[in-house]
Order: sequence, then C-alpha cells, then structure tokens
Amino acid sequence: MSKTCTKCGKEKDATEFSKTTGHNDGLTYWCKACFSFWHRNRTDACTEKVLDKQCQRCNTVKSEREFARSTLTKDGLQKWCKVCRKNYYLENRIRIAQYWKDRLEKNPDLNIVKHLKRNYNLTKEQFNDMLRIQNNCCAVCFTDKPGGHGTWHIDHDHVTGKLRELLCNRCNFVLGMVKDDGALLIKLMLYLQKHHSLPKNMTRE
Repeated sequence: MSKTCTKCGKEKDATEFSKTTGHNDGLTYWCKACFSFWHRNRTDACTEKVLDKQCQRCNTVKSEREFARSTLTKDGLQKWCKVCRKNYYLENRIRIAQYWKDRLEKNPDLNIVKHLKRNYNLTKEQFNDMLRIQNNCCAVCFTDKPGGHGTWHIDHDHVTGKLRELLCNRCNFVLGMVKDDGALLIKLMLYLQKHHSLPKNMTRE
C-alpha cells in the first residue's frame, strides 16, 4: 500500500506514515520525514520564521507555537489555540468526563477498538479473526491464557511495521527483551539444554 504525502507530494510506502484514527486509511497526511523536519525546524526560533495561525474559537491570530500539534489537520496544528482548549476543558470538565463515562458504558470495547485502529490499523473483527485462526492460543507457547492484563499482544516487525501473530504476555515480553534477536534465542535454548542435561545432584562449587 502506498500514499502521497500532502507536504512533499511524494508517493511513499504506508510504513513511511504515522498511524491515526482520524482518517479513513488510518494514516497521517504528512509522511514521517516531513513531520519530523517540520517539528525540528519550527522549534528553532533562530533559524526558522514563526508562522501565524488564526484560532477558530477566539478568532485571534497567534504564533503557531500557541497551538498544539495534530496529525489530523493538514497544517499539523490544532484548530483551537492552547489557551482556548484549556479554558474549554476547565469550563466543561464535568460534562466531558460524563460523556466519556457514558460512551464506555455503552461500548466497553471502545478503548480496545481505538487502540487497534490507532496502533495497528486493525478492526476488532480482524483481531478476532487472527485469534480464531490461532485457535484462541498464543502463536508461540500455545497457551489459551493471555496473561498480563488479560489481553493478547499483537506482535509485529519493528522495522517494517508488518503484523505477525498474537502472543501471550510472557512470550511478547521475551521477544521484547531479546529485541527479536533469533541468534540470542538459540543461544539461550542451548544454554538451558546444557544445564538441564546435568545430573540433579551436581551443584556449583
């Protein structure tokens, strides 16, 4: 899958874009390189001219540093300035808290659905299909208990971003600790084999 960055106009692989739940394709408008360059330069007041933007709530033209970042807008900035956003939250914090409480009560899986879409561009149905194909078990140790907080971990290649399979908490932790180093895993296996083959009465001196 490829996508054209609206900043540089270049067509790039989907892995070159950050993930977001705000767009139909689950990807940001700008590629990672453009966003990184923009953010790095916009914070350097000595070398980069600060641009202005009009807040859509107070209608005041302010420095772009007065706006929080956003991956959902084409200019990379929130529509409201930081002051307006803060004031709105303070004025409506009870109503906002109640709104999210009601949403979670009506849809307990809401946070899970958002997590899957934001981080892996997966729907809950696609996740369930992955688990069904694995017979509701970890792809490594075959346990039917996810462990940890009770959720399965979606293993993926940290270089390409390609999804692999679902793992239990323990297997996912082990892979993370060895940083996907297969050679190290083999050495660990040989180490265990070596010591498991020792007589039970043998102890270290």
